[in-house]
Amino acid sequence: MDMQEHAIEFNVVYHINPYPATLRKDLDEIAQVCDGVYIPVTEAMLLEAPNVIRRAVDFAQEVDLVVMFALSGFGNILGGGRHASIFTASHPEYNCITSNGRAIPMSCPNKPAVRSYFQWVVEDLMTKYGPAGLLAYLPSWSLPSHFGSLEPGETPCRCADCKAAYRGWASGDMPDHDTPETASFRAQTMAALLDCFSSAIKSRGDHLIASVCLAPNDSLEFKKALASVRDLDAFGVTAYWRPNSDITQREYISRHVGEAVGIARESGKLAEAWICAFDQDARHESDAAHAARLCADMDVDILSAWSYRDYQSGAPLDKPSAGDPELVWQNLRRAYHELREGKEEEA
Repeated sequence: MDMQEHAIEFNVVYHINPYPATLRKDLDEIAQVCDGVYIPVTEAMLLEAPNVIRRAVDFAQEVDLVVMFALSGFGNILGGGRHASIFTASHPEYNCITSNGRAIPMSCPNKPAVRSYFQWVVEDLMTKYGPAGLLAYLPSWSLPSHFGSLEPGETPCRCADCKAAYRGWASGDMPDHDTPETASFRAQTMAALLDCFSSAIKSRGDHLIASVCLAPNDSLEFKKALASVRDLDAFGVTAYWRPNSDITQREYISRHVGEAVGIARESGKLAEAWICAFDQDARHESDAAHAARLCADMDVDILSAWSYRDYQSGAPLDKPSAGDPELVWQNLRRAYHELREGKEEEA
Protein backbone atom coordinates (compact mmCIF):
# COMPACT_ATOMS: atom_id res chain seq x y z
CA MET A 1 0.00 0.00 0.00
CA ASP A 2 1.33 3.44 -0.96
CA MET A 3 1.17 5.37 2.29
CA GLN A 4 1.69 8.63 0.43
CA GLU A 5 -1.65 8.23 -1.31
CA HIS A 6 -3.66 7.37 1.80
CA ALA A 7 -2.49 8.73 5.14
CA ILE A 8 -3.66 6.73 8.13
CA GLU A 9 -4.15 8.15 11.62
CA PHE A 10 -2.49 5.95 14.26
CA ASN A 11 -3.79 5.74 17.82
CA VAL A 12 -3.47 3.62 20.94
CA VAL A 13 -5.60 3.30 24.05
CA TYR A 14 -3.88 4.47 27.21
CA HIS A 15 -5.18 3.58 30.67
CA ILE A 16 -4.07 6.47 32.82
CA ASN A 17 -1.13 5.91 35.15
CA PRO A 18 -1.73 8.02 38.28
CA TYR A 19 1.97 8.79 38.80
CA PRO A 20 2.91 12.01 36.93
CA ALA A 21 6.47 11.00 36.03
CA THR A 22 5.37 7.66 34.57
CA LEU A 23 2.39 9.26 32.87
CA ARG A 24 4.60 11.81 31.12
CA LYS A 25 7.13 9.16 30.10
CA ASP A 26 4.42 6.91 28.65
CA LEU A 27 2.80 9.69 26.67
CA ASP A 28 6.17 10.84 25.33
CA GLU A 29 6.77 7.34 24.03
CA ILE A 30 3.29 7.06 22.53
CA ALA A 31 3.74 10.40 20.75
CA GLN A 32 6.79 9.02 18.93
CA VAL A 33 4.62 6.68 16.82
CA CYS A 34 1.00 7.79 17.30
CA ASP A 35 -1.10 10.72 16.18
CA GLY A 36 -3.60 10.34 18.97
CA VAL A 37 -4.42 8.62 22.23
CA TYR A 38 -7.71 7.21 23.49
CA ILE A 39 -8.20 7.56 27.23
CA PRO A 40 -10.79 5.11 28.58
CA VAL A 41 -13.23 6.88 30.87
CA THR A 42 -15.82 5.29 33.16
CA GLU A 43 -18.47 6.78 35.40
CA ALA A 44 -16.43 5.87 38.47
CA MET A 45 -13.38 7.70 37.11
CA LEU A 46 -15.39 10.89 36.68
CA LEU A 47 -16.26 10.77 40.38
CA GLU A 48 -13.01 9.44 41.81
CA ALA A 49 -10.20 10.69 39.55
CA PRO A 50 -11.05 14.02 37.89
CA ASN A 51 -7.61 15.47 38.60
CA VAL A 52 -5.87 12.41 37.17
CA ILE A 53 -7.92 12.74 33.97
CA ARG A 54 -7.08 16.45 33.79
CA ARG A 55 -3.37 15.76 34.16
CA ALA A 56 -3.43 13.07 31.46
CA VAL A 57 -5.18 15.37 29.00
CA ASP A 58 -2.75 18.19 29.70
CA PHE A 59 0.34 15.99 29.30
CA ALA A 60 -0.98 14.40 26.11
CA GLN A 61 -1.73 17.76 24.55
CA GLU A 62 1.74 19.02 25.50
CA VAL A 63 3.27 16.31 23.28
CA ASP A 64 0.80 17.09 20.46
CA LEU A 65 -1.33 13.99 20.77
CA VAL A 66 -4.95 14.22 19.71
CA VAL A 67 -6.89 13.26 22.84
CA MET A 68 -10.07 11.20 22.56
CA PHE A 69 -12.10 9.75 25.41
CA ALA A 70 -13.33 6.18 24.99
CA LEU A 71 -16.52 5.95 27.04
CA SER A 72 -16.94 2.57 28.69
CA GLY A 73 -19.73 1.11 30.81
CA PHE A 74 -22.05 4.12 30.75
CA GLY A 75 -25.59 2.98 31.47
CA ASN A 76 -24.27 -0.57 31.10
CA ILE A 77 -25.06 0.11 27.45
CA LEU A 78 -21.47 0.79 26.42
CA GLY A 79 -18.97 -2.06 26.67
CA GLY A 80 -15.29 -2.37 27.44
CA GLY A 81 -14.17 -4.19 30.55
CA ARG A 82 -16.15 -4.97 33.67
CA HIS A 83 -17.17 -1.46 34.70
CA ALA A 84 -20.56 -1.20 36.40
CA SER A 85 -22.66 1.88 35.71
CA ILE A 86 -23.28 4.09 38.71
CA PHE A 87 -26.14 5.74 36.85
CA THR A 88 -27.88 2.41 36.28
CA ALA A 89 -27.41 1.35 39.91
CA SER A 90 -28.76 4.70 41.11
CA HIS A 91 -31.77 4.70 38.78
CA PRO A 92 -33.34 1.24 38.61
CA GLU A 93 -36.54 2.88 37.41
CA TYR A 94 -34.83 3.31 34.03
CA ASN A 95 -33.78 -0.34 33.70
CA CYS A 96 -34.64 -2.55 30.78
CA ILE A 97 -37.56 -4.94 31.34
CA THR A 98 -37.25 -8.27 29.57
CA SER A 99 -39.97 -10.24 27.83
CA ASN A 100 -40.23 -12.25 31.08
CA GLY A 101 -41.09 -9.08 32.99
CA ARG A 102 -37.70 -9.07 34.71
CA ALA A 103 -35.73 -5.87 35.33
CA ILE A 104 -32.08 -6.21 34.34
CA PRO A 105 -29.17 -3.86 35.25
CA MET A 106 -29.04 -2.02 31.95
CA SER A 107 -30.54 1.41 31.32
CA CYS A 108 -33.06 1.50 28.50
CA PRO A 109 -31.97 3.63 25.52
CA ASN A 110 -35.61 4.47 24.79
CA LYS A 111 -36.13 6.36 28.01
CA PRO A 112 -35.83 10.15 27.67
CA ALA A 113 -33.95 10.37 30.97
CA VAL A 114 -31.28 7.97 29.69
CA ARG A 115 -30.78 9.98 26.50
CA SER A 116 -30.60 13.17 28.56
CA TYR A 117 -27.96 11.53 30.74
CA PHE A 118 -25.78 10.74 27.73
CA GLN A 119 -26.13 14.33 26.52
CA TRP A 120 -25.15 15.60 29.98
CA VAL A 121 -22.09 13.30 30.05
CA VAL A 122 -20.90 14.73 26.73
CA GLU A 123 -21.37 18.31 27.84
CA ASP A 124 -19.67 17.66 31.19
CA LEU A 125 -16.63 15.96 29.63
CA MET A 126 -16.22 18.60 26.94
CA THR A 127 -16.54 21.47 29.41
CA LYS A 128 -14.17 20.06 32.04
CA TYR A 129 -11.47 18.45 29.91
CA GLY A 130 -11.67 19.68 26.31
CA PRO A 131 -10.84 16.47 24.43
CA ALA A 132 -10.87 16.40 20.63
CA GLY A 133 -13.85 14.06 20.73
CA LEU A 134 -15.56 11.05 22.24
CA LEU A 135 -15.94 7.40 21.30
CA ALA A 136 -19.01 5.33 22.13
CA TYR A 137 -17.35 1.95 22.70
CA LEU A 138 -19.35 -1.17 21.83
CA PRO A 139 -22.94 0.03 22.38
CA SER A 140 -25.16 -3.03 22.68
CA TRP A 141 -28.51 -4.38 23.83
CA SER A 142 -26.75 -7.41 25.28
CA LEU A 143 -26.64 -7.68 29.05
CA PRO A 144 -23.01 -7.25 30.17
CA SER A 145 -21.64 -10.70 30.93
CA HIS A 146 -20.54 -9.79 34.46
CA PHE A 147 -24.21 -9.19 35.31
CA GLY A 148 -25.31 -12.62 34.18
CA SER A 149 -27.25 -13.58 31.09
CA LEU A 150 -30.76 -13.65 29.74
CA GLU A 151 -32.78 -16.79 30.18
CA PRO A 152 -33.52 -19.00 27.15
CA GLY A 153 -36.01 -17.21 24.93
CA GLU A 154 -35.85 -14.03 27.03
CA THR A 155 -35.37 -10.80 25.10
CA PRO A 156 -34.92 -7.10 25.95
CA CYS A 157 -36.57 -4.66 26.26
CA ARG A 158 -40.33 -4.60 26.81
CA CYS A 159 -40.66 -1.60 29.14
CA ALA A 160 -43.53 0.86 28.73
CA ASP A 161 -41.33 3.32 26.81
CA CYS A 162 -40.18 0.65 24.37
CA LYS A 163 -43.73 -0.58 23.80
CA ALA A 164 -44.98 2.94 23.17
CA ALA A 165 -42.10 3.75 20.82
CA TYR A 166 -42.57 0.47 18.95
CA ARG A 167 -46.28 1.16 18.52
CA GLY A 168 -45.48 4.50 16.92
CA TRP A 169 -42.74 2.98 14.77
CA ALA A 170 -44.56 -0.15 13.58
CA SER A 171 -48.23 0.87 14.01
CA GLY A 172 -48.79 -2.26 16.05
CA ASP A 173 -48.09 -3.84 19.42
CA MET A 174 -44.62 -5.10 20.24
CA PRO A 175 -44.50 -8.91 20.31
CA ASP A 176 -43.04 -10.73 23.31
CA HIS A 177 -40.67 -12.73 21.12
CA ASP A 178 -37.94 -11.56 18.79
CA THR A 179 -38.82 -10.89 15.17
CA PRO A 180 -37.03 -9.13 12.30
CA GLU A 181 -39.14 -6.10 13.14
CA THR A 182 -38.07 -5.98 16.80
CA ALA A 183 -34.43 -6.34 15.72
CA SER A 184 -34.85 -3.38 13.35
CA PHE A 185 -36.55 -1.40 16.10
CA ARG A 186 -33.69 -2.02 18.52
CA ALA A 187 -31.15 -0.98 15.89
CA GLN A 188 -33.02 2.27 15.27
CA THR A 189 -33.36 2.88 19.01
CA MET A 190 -29.61 2.53 19.56
CA ALA A 191 -28.99 4.77 16.56
CA ALA A 192 -31.25 7.38 18.16
CA LEU A 193 -29.17 7.22 21.36
CA LEU A 194 -25.98 7.57 19.32
CA ASP A 195 -27.56 10.53 17.54
CA CYS A 196 -28.13 12.25 20.90
CA PHE A 197 -24.52 11.49 21.82
CA SER A 198 -23.09 12.74 18.51
CA SER A 199 -25.24 15.86 18.22
CA ALA A 200 -24.27 16.83 21.78
CA ILE A 201 -20.61 16.62 20.73
CA LYS A 202 -21.18 18.72 17.62
CA SER A 203 -23.11 21.30 19.61
CA ARG A 204 -19.78 22.13 21.27
CA GLY A 205 -18.10 22.65 17.89
CA ASP A 206 -18.23 21.15 14.40
CA HIS A 207 -14.51 20.33 14.62
CA LEU A 208 -15.05 17.90 17.50
CA ILE A 209 -15.07 14.18 16.72
CA ALA A 210 -17.92 11.73 17.31
CA SER A 211 -16.99 8.06 16.91
CA VAL A 212 -18.49 4.65 17.48
CA CYS A 213 -16.90 1.20 17.62
CA LEU A 214 -18.98 -1.96 17.20
CA ALA A 215 -18.34 -5.68 17.58
CA PRO A 216 -17.84 -7.94 14.54
CA ASN A 217 -20.78 -10.14 15.53
CA ASP A 218 -23.24 -7.24 15.58
CA SER A 219 -25.76 -7.65 12.79
CA LEU A 220 -25.24 -5.88 9.49
CA GLU A 221 -28.51 -4.02 10.03
CA PHE A 222 -27.33 -2.81 13.45
CA LYS A 223 -24.00 -1.64 12.02
CA LYS A 224 -25.60 0.22 9.12
CA ALA A 225 -28.17 1.89 11.39
CA LEU A 226 -25.50 3.30 13.69
CA ALA A 227 -23.16 4.25 10.85
CA SER A 228 -25.94 6.33 9.30
CA VAL A 229 -26.17 8.70 12.28
CA ARG A 230 -25.85 12.18 10.81
CA ASP A 231 -23.31 13.76 13.16
CA LEU A 232 -21.09 10.70 13.45
CA ASP A 233 -17.57 11.16 12.03
CA ALA A 234 -15.96 7.73 12.34
CA PHE A 235 -17.31 4.19 12.24
CA GLY A 236 -15.14 1.36 13.53
CA VAL A 237 -15.11 -2.33 14.33
CA THR A 238 -13.01 -4.41 16.73
CA ALA A 239 -10.78 -6.79 14.78
CA TYR A 240 -9.85 -8.69 17.94
CA TRP A 241 -8.73 -11.97 16.37
CA ARG A 242 -7.59 -14.75 18.71
CA PRO A 243 -5.34 -17.73 17.90
CA ASN A 244 -8.14 -20.18 18.74
CA SER A 245 -10.38 -18.71 16.04
CA ASP A 246 -11.58 -21.09 13.35
CA ILE A 247 -10.23 -18.80 10.62
CA THR A 248 -6.86 -17.14 10.09
CA GLN A 249 -6.08 -13.63 11.21
CA ARG A 250 -5.90 -12.50 7.60
CA GLU A 251 -9.34 -13.96 6.84
CA TYR A 252 -10.81 -12.48 10.02
CA ILE A 253 -9.55 -8.99 9.30
CA SER A 254 -10.44 -9.18 5.62
CA ARG A 255 -14.00 -10.15 6.50
CA HIS A 256 -14.79 -7.80 9.36
CA VAL A 257 -12.61 -4.79 8.60
CA GLY A 258 -13.52 -5.05 4.93
CA GLU A 259 -17.20 -4.96 5.85
CA ALA A 260 -16.68 -1.98 8.16
CA VAL A 261 -14.82 -0.03 5.49
CA GLY A 262 -17.66 -0.67 3.07
CA ILE A 263 -20.27 0.50 5.57
CA ALA A 264 -18.23 3.60 6.41
CA ARG A 265 -17.78 4.54 2.76
CA GLU A 266 -21.49 4.00 2.06
CA SER A 267 -22.39 6.25 5.01
CA GLY A 268 -19.79 8.93 4.30
CA LYS A 269 -17.86 8.21 7.49
CA LEU A 270 -14.20 7.60 8.27
CA ALA A 271 -13.35 3.91 8.66
CA GLU A 272 -11.58 2.84 11.85
CA ALA A 273 -10.06 -0.58 12.56
CA TRP A 274 -9.45 -1.64 16.15
CA ILE A 275 -6.69 -4.17 16.73
CA CYS A 276 -6.08 -6.37 19.76
CA ALA A 277 -2.91 -5.54 21.71
CA PHE A 278 -4.11 -6.92 25.05
CA ASP A 279 -4.15 -10.28 26.79
CA GLN A 280 -1.97 -11.86 24.13
CA ASP A 281 -0.96 -15.51 24.25
CA ALA A 282 2.64 -16.57 24.63
CA ARG A 283 4.43 -16.78 21.28
CA HIS A 284 1.74 -14.54 19.78
CA GLU A 285 3.29 -11.21 20.78
CA SER A 286 3.57 -10.20 17.11
CA ASP A 287 -0.15 -10.68 16.37
CA ALA A 288 -1.03 -7.04 17.03
CA ALA A 289 1.76 -5.79 14.76
CA HIS A 290 0.66 -8.21 12.05
CA ALA A 291 -2.94 -7.01 12.45
CA ALA A 292 -1.80 -3.41 12.05
CA ARG A 293 -0.13 -4.21 8.74
CA LEU A 294 -3.14 -6.18 7.51
CA CYS A 295 -5.59 -3.41 8.46
CA ALA A 296 -3.39 -0.78 6.80
CA ASP A 297 -3.95 -2.63 3.53
CA MET A 298 -7.74 -2.49 3.98
CA ASP A 299 -8.15 1.20 3.08
CA VAL A 300 -8.89 2.25 6.67
CA ASP A 301 -8.59 5.89 7.68
CA ILE A 302 -7.85 5.29 11.35
CA LEU A 303 -5.92 2.46 13.01
CA SER A 304 -6.31 2.13 16.77
CA ALA A 305 -4.96 -0.45 19.22
CA TRP A 306 -6.29 -1.51 22.59
CA SER A 307 -4.03 -1.02 24.51
CA TYR A 308 -0.60 0.44 25.37
CA ARG A 309 1.58 -2.14 27.13
CA ASP A 310 -1.52 -4.26 27.83
CA TYR A 311 -2.37 -2.27 30.95
CA GLN A 312 -4.15 -4.99 32.98
CA SER A 313 -5.67 -5.93 29.60
CA GLY A 314 -9.17 -5.24 30.87
CA ALA A 315 -9.00 -8.73 32.35
CA PRO A 316 -9.35 -9.73 36.01
CA LEU A 317 -6.29 -8.63 37.95
CA ASP A 318 -5.46 -12.19 38.99
CA LYS A 319 -5.31 -13.34 35.35
CA PRO A 320 -2.27 -11.67 33.77
CA SER A 321 -1.50 -12.09 30.09
CA ALA A 322 0.25 -15.31 29.15
CA GLY A 323 2.31 -13.36 26.65
CA ASP A 324 4.84 -10.59 27.22
CA PRO A 325 3.04 -7.18 27.17
CA GLU A 326 6.30 -5.31 26.63
CA LEU A 327 7.09 -7.37 23.54
CA VAL A 328 3.56 -6.85 22.20
CA TRP A 329 4.00 -3.09 22.49
CA GLN A 330 7.49 -3.00 21.00
CA ASN A 331 6.32 -5.05 18.00
CA LEU A 332 3.29 -2.81 17.54
CA ARG A 333 5.41 0.32 17.94
CA ARG A 334 7.75 -0.91 15.20
CA ALA A 335 4.82 -1.67 12.89
CA TYR A 336 3.30 1.77 13.47
CA HIS A 337 6.63 3.45 12.75
CA GLU A 338 7.15 1.51 9.53
CA LEU A 339 3.62 2.20 8.32
CA ARG A 340 3.90 5.92 9.15
CA GLU A 341 7.37 6.48 7.79
CA GLY A 342 7.48 3.86 5.06
CA LYS A 343 10.76 2.49 6.40
CA GLU A 344 12.00 0.23 9.14
CA GLU A 345 12.65 1.68 12.60
CA GLU A 346 16.26 1.65 13.70
CA ALA A 347 16.97 -0.72 16.58
